[in-house]
Amino acid sequence: MGAHVQRAMRFVLSGAVVTSSCYAVYLLLLAVHTHYLLANGLAWLFGLSLSYILNKNFTFGDTQRSSMRMLSSFALIYIGQFIVGTIGLAVLVEICGFGARIAYAINLLFTASFSFVFLSRLFAARPAPQTE
Repeated sequence: MGAHVQRAMRFVLSGAVVTSSCYAVYLLLLAVHTHYLLANGLAWLFGLSLSYILNKNFTFGDTQRSSMRMLSSFALIYIGQFIVGTIGLAVLVEICGFGARIAYAINLLFTASFSFVFLSRLFAARPAPQTE
């Protein structure tokens, strides 16, 4: 398998872990009557931390480099993803009439694509790790 295919598969796997974890946090916060936009923000902060660790070390195999510039770039990507995702979530709930739970799940399709495109560019300077 090519390095790009392996990287994409690792992105999907780590994305599934991050996404399911964020969705669980989001649902938990909704269950305790947190407003859906606040729950989205808190789940996003949780996901930002988990995603940085998984994407840097597992998806893109970059265990050596770590800098404030990389962390800042990663945070900027996720801030962009948060803005796009929050707008999308609000549109799905307020305009399209979806419930907050299903709207979040639908919105993940868009935000995951956004994240993959920009994260692959951030970590592209290093080749994918070779499997033995």
